[in-house]
Amino acid sequence: MKLRLIVNVVARGQNIELGTLEYREGKYVWTTGNVDLEDGVVEDFFQISGLASEGKEEGEELFAFFKSRITKNRNGEFFKEKLKRLDMKEYAEWEYICKTGLKTAIDTYELVVCE
Repeated sequence: MKLRLIVNVVARGQNIELGTLEYREGKYVWTTGNVDLEDGVVEDFFQISGLASEGKEEGEELFAFFKSRITKNRNGEFFKEKLKRLDMKEYAEWEYICKTGLKTAIDTYELVVCE
């Protein structure tokens, strides 16, 4: 499964696809989208995200930008209840990413399944 990273630019009323994230053969693969790197929103994202702004990047560990969106407290009752709501018996990183889109309440980034 491939997930698209979308940023919602509220002031413009548009969504921008920054790239895709996949998990293949035990590796995470980030592929930058066809974006205008001169666009201020896009340029700012790549300056802070730590993801490659062009081409592909692979790693056995989930990239820090995405990992920071998953709570470190996975033993708490709140997290266990969330897993139940997601119909997950136990935490599995990629499944969790796919089911939640890693959307947080305070930002405009979201991973969505590619069609």
